[in-house]
Amino acid sequence: DMSQEQTPSYWSYPSDFVYEKFSGEQEKDAEVLNYECFAIAKDWLEKGDRMLKSPEEYDGVKARCNVFEEVLARIEDEMYEVDMAIERNSCAMRLLEPIAEEAMRLRQQEEKDGQPIGRLQYALSPRTLNSIHIGAIARVYGEAGDEVIQHLMANALVVVPIVFER
Repeated sequence: DMSQEQTPSYWSYPSDFVYEKFSGEQEKDAEVLNYECFAIAKDWLEKGDRMLKSPEEYDGVKARCNVFEEVLARIEDEMYEVDMAIERNSCAMRLLEPIAEEAMRLRQQEEKDGQPIGRLQYALSPRTLNSIHIGAIARVYGEAGDEVIQHLMANALVVVPIVFER
């Protein structure tokens, strides 16, 4: 069964469309969730010689129709970028946390033994940090990011705890 046009930007789902409800859905959710129509771009409707009237046939290429859709798309893009930055930083922190703990333990051991602090040199293997970790750390430090990465690789015992705290 074909979709029906409700407005220039909204179409109803086909009558045989199966709604997949999420596992935690309650009766109250049905009051606010939309099971009746979906939004589409104007250029979506015609592809070649046939009309597309099913959401499954939409290929994801969407021309924004008005200023409001442009703003909404920009906000969604920015939110995505923020989410990705948070995930990259979180990934770098998960990697650095055990190294920072080891550095603190070694530093405490030096103090306990009466050794000069910073006597031990602990260099990271070049394979310890991948491009995602390096990019996340460099982004936090801005213009000084490259220098911080160089110091991090050369003397991780001193630099890792500082980077991890920041």
